[in-house]
Amino acid sequence: MAGLSTKAIKTRIKSMASTRQITKAMELVASSKMRHAKERALGARPYFNALYQTITHLAGATRGSESVYTRPREVKNSLYIVIAGDRGLAGGYNANLFKAFSAHAEGTDPCVLPLGRKAIERCHRLDLPTLTDDYPRVEGISVGTCYHLARLLLDSYDAALFCHEYKDWGIEMPAVITATAFVDELIAAGRLIPRKGEGVVTYHDASRLARDLNEHQPARNIIASMGLTLHEMWQNRRLAKCCGSAVVDQYMPELRAKVAQGRWSDVLRTDARVLVAACPQSTEALAAVVPQGCQYQDLFVLLDAHL
Repeated sequence: MAGLSTKAIKTRIKSMASTRQITKAMELVASSKMRHAKERALGARPYFNALYQTITHLAGATRGSESVYTRPREVKNSLYIVIAGDRGLAGGYNANLFKAFSAHAEGTDPCVLPLGRKAIERCHRLDLPTLTDDYPRVEGISVGTCYHLARLLLDSYDAALFCHEYKDWGIEMPAVITATAFVDELIAAGRLIPRKGEGVVTYHDASRLARDLNEHQPARNIIASMGLTLHEMWQNRRLAKCCGSAVVDQYMPELRAKVAQGRWSDVLRTDARVLVAACPQSTEALAAVVPQGCQYQDLFVLLDAHL
């Protein structure tokens, strides 16, 4: 700083102090956001534990099985979900993230789902194929957005497509086995033995299973295997009402809530006060508007409680 006047030095010191204050404020904001994110992650742990226990039970019951779900296969395509930080003080995180991604994807021809502006820019710079560039702001990703990302990765319409349109096009496809049919087969073969319980439930037939795949009985068999009494709603199987679309929820959430409430009205006309379904979309819609004195249960969470 040779040659600078006393005034210039004081100005520089004041500028550095201001920068330090701004950096400290950014650090506090980042710490607060990290704390809230950690709390949300810990809050989701019970759901992860339930899912993990269910998968563990199924894995233990399917050893030696020839199911398409457990058969080893060659990995031909890889998709990486790269979540980059798009705010300040994230340079080190992003650098380590991209380094780990490059090391893991070496020797493959991956497709990437980039989340965050930095991730999108990195993929474009490396000329990597991306599934979509529609999520430049990680901060704005909500639970609803995650649902749409899951649909983007594993489209529930694929099963119906394989069963119907592909046959019409003359394309031979292997048989589609749903999770409910798969678990029903395990129970029938004695490889999965639920504990008997008591209670009265009713079952909602999801559109994808009941109408597109024409599957109605496996879920009912699973309910019966737990010793539960099933009281059917008036409109069931292929005639079952819709419970509310996730697409509608993005534009008219009040409409989806009314549709779901209509399905609960059907429940209240039975002797059951526990509604069971085996569809993530149904869970999202019906669990949001549970009437007082009633209960919603996902079929597989209910089964896990009986194992």
